[in-house]
Amino acid sequence: MYKTICLKDFKDFKKGQIFNTYERSSYAYLNDEDSKDTEFIKIPYADFKHYFRIINYVIGLPIIIKKYRYKFFRKVEFEEVGRKVYGFDLETKYLKRIQREIFLPLYLFEEDEEFLLEFSYTLNYVLNSLEQISKIHKMTDIDLDVEITRAAKYLNELEILYNNADNSARVKAQKLLENHHNYMDYIVMAMNNINKC
Repeated sequence: MYKTICLKDFKDFKKGQIFNTYERSSYAYLNDEDSKDTEFIKIPYADFKHYFRIINYVIGLPIIIKKYRYKFFRKVEFEEVGRKVYGFDLETKYLKRIQREIFLPLYLFEEDEEFLLEFSYTLNYVLNSLEQISKIHKMTDIDLDVEITRAAKYLNELEILYNNADNSARVKAQKLLENHHNYMDYIVMAMNNINKC
């Protein structure tokens, strides 16, 4: 048996509900984790794959990693797509909040890896800082609920942007961002040449 989360409203299932789940043949059996009812609901596995996601205490996201190599005796920076895993080994009340408020939006973004990569630096900062705070919150007087709420607000804003922005607007924004980065790289290179003189 394992835990799953509902990604979208489906029949009597609500987005963000966490279920105890097991599979047999071509069906999945679900029981609401917070319910006192011990009866499992049977749904076809095809629906289960579309509307539910297996969860635990870790999540992995694609991130952009800057690396360096030498080309013709010059150090050249390049970017590579990697994967970073964040773990939250916490007591149940905090873990459920993180799964519902942090993991759920990220699972919905996974369909569009480019969107995740656009915001990989800020997502990395938010999740990395939340992960570090979750490790030390018992030793300090940090209120972990407040920190989870802050991270969730950022992800809610990101989810609103994701749902409202169509692909053409995202592509235009990405091209504008690339042009900006190219121009900034040109300025830095020009300043380096001036400093060498």
